[in-house]
Amino acid sequence: MSTSLRDALATQYALDAATLRQSILDRLRNEFGYEMLSSSKSHPLLIAHRAEREAMSSIEHAKVKTGNLERCKGLVNHAQNKWIAEANRNISTAQSNLDSTTTNEARDAALTDLQHWRNNREEGERALKERLVNMHEAEALHPTAQYELKLAEEEYLKCKQETERILHEHCIKENNVTTCSDMDADLARYQIYVDTKAIAQLAEFASQGYENQILISDLLADDHLLILMAENDSPRGGRYGAAMEIYNSIRLISSRVESSKDAREQEGGPSIFYRLALAVSLEHAVPYPQSNPDTCTDKPKFIDPIMRYLHYENAYLAGELDPAFDTLSTWELRFVVDGEHGTPDEAFSWGREMLCNYRPDLILTKDYTWRYVHSVRTEIKYGSEEGKFDRPDLYFFQNVLMNGGVCGRRAFFGRFILRAFGIPTIARPSPGHGALAHWTPSGWVVCLGPPWGKGSTKEKYGRVTDTDFLEHTRARANKYSFKRVVRSRLIGDVIGGEGKCFGLSSVRGELGLWNVFTLHVQRSLAEETTAPPMAGRRAKTSSTIALCSDHSSTNVMRRLPWTKEATLIYLHARHPSPTQRCALQVMEKYCS
Repeated sequence: MSTSLRDALATQYALDAATLRQSILDRLRNEFGYEMLSSSKSHPLLIAHRAEREAMSSIEHAKVKTGNLERCKGLVNHAQNKWIAEANRNISTAQSNLDSTTTNEARDAALTDLQHWRNNREEGERALKERLVNMHEAEALHPTAQYELKLAEEEYLKCKQETERILHEHCIKENNVTTCSDMDADLARYQIYVDTKAIAQLAEFASQGYENQILISDLLADDHLLILMAENDSPRGGRYGAAMEIYNSIRLISSRVESSKDAREQEGGPSIFYRLALAVSLEHAVPYPQSNPDTCTDKPKFIDPIMRYLHYENAYLAGELDPAFDTLSTWELRFVVDGEHGTPDEAFSWGREMLCNYRPDLILTKDYTWRYVHSVRTEIKYGSEEGKFDRPDLYFFQNVLMNGGVCGRRAFFGRFILRAFGIPTIARPSPGHGALAHWTPSGWVVCLGPPWGKGSTKEKYGRVTDTDFLEHTRARANKYSFKRVVRSRLIGDVIGGEGKCFGLSSVRGELGLWNVFTLHVQRSLAEETTAPPMAGRRAKTSSTIALCSDHSSTNVMRRLPWTKEATLIYLHARHPSPTQRCALQVMEKYCS
């Protein structure tokens, strides 16, 4: 790599970026006027937004007050039914031990223990007295706290309505972001040069060979591909060169991935193969380390993005994936093909084969919330005591199936088995607990944990609260209107100084005008959305689902052809502990 070449390319890219930015700003000024491009904090939308945030803070403060009574009741209950009750039990045990002692040494130990628990009970009784006083005070203040919460909620509703009014009357109606769709390609193109770090990455990649320079030139000339990359939240780490290299390699190895031109012009939009290829390219622009069994030292250190694409292409063509797989958007597919936990492709193959053989009923259930992931409840033992028996020659998820786990390992397995069948999923932890969220045709749902609003997603979409992520997914369901969200976010990047923000609740500190505009348009779209459509395409029926499309475990016995010639076969197996009761799962025959 030539340092001088890299520096020369960086200089050229910086010049191109400045020229492009000035061109976009001139067009934006003609389209929106000076006020929407200035950094003034006196814009009506910013004022309304600040009032709304203050009202939300008042609600949170009022909720703390209203929740004080329940906290006080909980402390009283703890003192009565745990602290004092436990002390009484231990006093009784210590007294029994004292009565049965036969030596002075044992008698002294029993007396010491008895005195300890008597002192502990006295402390509990003093604490109970204080807590009862606090509870009575909270009871007296509770009606006032409830009234304050009611007023705060009413004030927030007024502020929100005012924000919506300003948004639609002053920002969308007069300066409609949909009118500048002709700038989409340039806005997306600017993302490649968005800051000095991006320019340095681009120059570094291009300086590594002539082929890389051609890839960057091809990308900059491909308006449709640039727009799709921007609409699907750009390559991970902003590494456009690496994403283009992966995308080009996939197109060379798979004839099913059409060109950007064909994807733009064909009826119904890009094919599942194009969307899948783009998702892999964007998500694996920064390599994901691969998690291999400890004994497999010859396995790749990183997930191969080309093989990841081929894995899902082949599984899709073989009918092994969920029938809704080919309705997923590129953005949704990123949550299928990512490298969380470094899961190798062969582990996904094992997961599908295991569930098909062992619990086909969990594949065939019509309940999308628990399809596949219900295996966590039925097959993963709860507890961490057997984790020490994990085998070094097995994949991590094989060990989880064998030895069980608590919330973290169980949630990991749930996300693994969902991805194995092509269902988008994301970690959705809550305080002290691991859980997951995943895609369904009716929207994203939470499994294995408390409902939306009680956790986060550990992603830029909901790092503080998961409702930001949910709002983002609902807004995306309105594909055409969501372009306004993307476009305004890109405009904010061009104007500069704001940075990307994906959720209102995750914001800390002041926001710039275009971020405020973007997030309120996103919220407005999310509130208009009910059940997201399945990408406007008919879902392909997978072979695993088709095997038993008309079977139902609730009417199996009714449909059995009992005749004189019928034979009932009993399968005999020895339970390892004959004295213990165990669950027996009876299933219909799913294949011949």
